[in-house]
Amino acid sequence: MEKRSNTWESWHRKKVEPRKVSRICDIDEQFTMIENTTSIQEKPNHCIIEIGPADGTLCKYIITKYDNRIDNYTLIDDVSMLDICKNNLLEFDNITYVSIDDIETVNTELYTIFISNHCLAETTQSYRKYIYDNIISKSQEVFILDDTSTGKHFNTDGNYKNELTESLNKLFDNVTISDGHKYSMKTQKLFYANNRK
Repeated sequence: MEKRSNTWESWHRKKVEPRKVSRICDIDEQFTMIENTTSIQEKPNHCIIEIGPADGTLCKYIITKYDNRIDNYTLIDDVSMLDICKNNLLEFDNITYVSIDDIETVNTELYTIFISNHCLAETTQSYRKYIYDNIISKSQEVFILDDTSTGKHFNTDGNYKNELTESLNKLFDNVTISDGHKYSMKTQKLFYANNRK
């Protein structure tokens, strides 16, 4: 497989020192949104992939409640963040941990739900393009909760919302964009897509 760009590689190597970042009020609401938006309550045999899982708290919520419906849950992040996830998720044996460096090893034929909360907007366009083309394109449902503003810590050049919307519309028949949860900034949006073309 072709080597990723230097921009992508430098992005994840410049990550700040990892720390526990999940706030329970946010995770509670994200979990409820996933339950109300996706098919997780209705269908068995889910294989979920989450990009940028922070400390793994959302994964823990989902697996704790729906363990009998989840065959596998894949987490993708920087190695240092995955170490934090592993510490927080020791009791579960149906989780696969994949570092950003090894993202090409992900089996993209089996994901029923793609999840990303507060992650994609902070990555480079080349990384996002890889995710769109190789993971989202092969997922049955997409749940992305993200900020659509252009603060200096975002790699979006003011076009992230349009880029994401366009990418989802190319891949799915049903795409909805709605306001994000009440604990965050007004520029946060929920992107949900299903019925892959």
